[in-house]
Amino acid sequence: MQKFGSDIICQQIKSHGIEYIAINPGSSIGGIHDSMVHNDDAPDLIFCLHEEIAVAVAHGYAKASGKPMAAAVHANVGLYHASMAVFNAWCDRAPMLIIGGSGPLEADKRRPWIDWIHASSHQANIVADCTKWHDMPSTLPAALDSLTRAVEISTQAPCAPVYLTLSSTIQEVEVTHREADFPLQAINPVEYLAAPEAALDKLLTLISQSKKPAVVVDYMEGGNGRDKSLLEFSEKIGAAVFDLGGRYNFPTHSYLSLSGAESQFIQDSDLIILLDVQDAYGALGALDAEKKYKSHVRPDTSVVSIGTRDLLVSKAYADYHKFIQFDQKILADSGTVIQQLNRLLNHQTDQSKTRNLRKQEIRLQREALKSQWFNDSSYEETSPINIPRAVRGIWNALQNHEFALTNCGGLSVRAWVKRLFEFDNDGRSFVGINSGGAGLGYGLGASLGACLALGEKVDLCVNIQNDGDLLYTPSALWSIAHHAQPLLTVIFNNRSYGLTKAVSKRISRARNRTTDLTQGNCFINPEIDFVSMAKSYGIHATKKVVNMIEFEKELALGVDFVAKNKKPYIIEAILED
Repeated sequence: MQKFGSDIICQQIKSHGIEYIAINPGSSIGGIHDSMVHNDDAPDLIFCLHEEIAVAVAHGYAKASGKPMAAAVHANVGLYHASMAVFNAWCDRAPMLIIGGSGPLEADKRRPWIDWIHASSHQANIVADCTKWHDMPSTLPAALDSLTRAVEISTQAPCAPVYLTLSSTIQEVEVTHREADFPLQAINPVEYLAAPEAALDKLLTLISQSKKPAVVVDYMEGGNGRDKSLLEFSEKIGAAVFDLGGRYNFPTHSYLSLSGAESQFIQDSDLIILLDVQDAYGALGALDAEKKYKSHVRPDTSVVSIGTRDLLVSKAYADYHKFIQFDQKILADSGTVIQQLNRLLNHQTDQSKTRNLRKQEIRLQREALKSQWFNDSSYEETSPINIPRAVRGIWNALQNHEFALTNCGGLSVRAWVKRLFEFDNDGRSFVGINSGGAGLGYGLGASLGACLALGEKVDLCVNIQNDGDLLYTPSALWSIAHHAQPLLTVIFNNRSYGLTKAVSKRISRARNRTTDLTQGNCFINPEIDFVSMAKSYGIHATKKVVNMIEFEKELALGVDFVAKNKKPYIIEAILED
């Protein structure tokens, strides 16, 4: 059987554990496209109708599985389309392999016009500032070497996207050598960075002196039992845990979880341990009514930062956030450090009485919070739909199912998810609270990727989808239907860009102008019919719902439909203005 360069490339990609490549087809990636279609030893093809969706699929898959997925994009134009999603993945530190096609590197082999506009000397410059590494190999053996290097670099902490330009010449070259000339290259496991003994001793001293420790966790990632290690650590030292939700990190049904109440209780702590926190300044304070920063941290509180994020800092984007001077900073894998501390704490002097009192205090605080939050989200059957009630309704509908929450929309939605949902990674999974870079167009593609990773492990996946985000990439609905994913999408339709609407309100009031918030913010005249849109893409949907009794009934139907049929379903909920 004839073999071509792209056949060997796809075989190599799959040998590294990459199960899928999301593509929007183009002539410059035609070889890879053909190899996926015609070879059993190639990754499966995920067909997307826009490159931004393809990269978002890989992004969601990486967050849900902890493993990289690949996306292949057309030369130049496809990469420009994909660049927003690459930025999101960079800010979210998601591992992925992005392959960009190119016209022939050899100018004498280019067809008139089309191959010239699909060729460039520095194609990766389009995304160089939001990728961890990039390369443009000129031969097939070099490409195979670069593929292995790319996957290894992408998956070593801190994780991030990598970009590889593969010309049509490399993809389409006929392989005349024996396959043995192109041996598959294995990637050996890498040991996680551990903390040095002196750093652990210093931290243990701070812990022993603390009466009210707290843990704030963001990007640690709780898979492979790391969530249970963090639970064990928190119980040993009597610490409240605040999970900011960059990834699933901690079982939020635990009595030690005060997630969602950071501003209320961090100020009580005399020791704060940050685990891979993306924005420590934002996590430890907030802007007051006058837009002035107010810290939640007492002057006598010690703050310790553990993680690897500072080992990968952009020279272009300020996603490193405001500089903070910590009392101790440990550049190491946070999950590994927690496991080290657990072993050392087994040999420490018993402080169980003091810590049990502290844990009982946290339990009572949590019970009071939960009671308050459930009261604030209560509703009557005829109540109009708002965000707290809608999130409460979704949680009620899911409690008896194993599910994965793949996306949860805007800031207000995220806040209420943290308050009302309880995750444990043993049937109630959580992928991550946001897109990383706040770029719209993320939710549908990322949810498809998360479904590919988790759909066979749970009854259903659930996407709480903002209407504005959906309108950037609506054709992702077709890919979700085409690949028959068990995804329940609940569209929160407030007929506007809610955040920009709030900005318009603030600015116009400050300038003593009339507050017409509809122009440039609201999707009205005409209003968009998302139910009809969903049906046109082949997804089951019934009607818009406008009050809580209709919403509850539709949720019950949707959850049952997806769980039984393993096919997508959409609910459009009209939120009160």
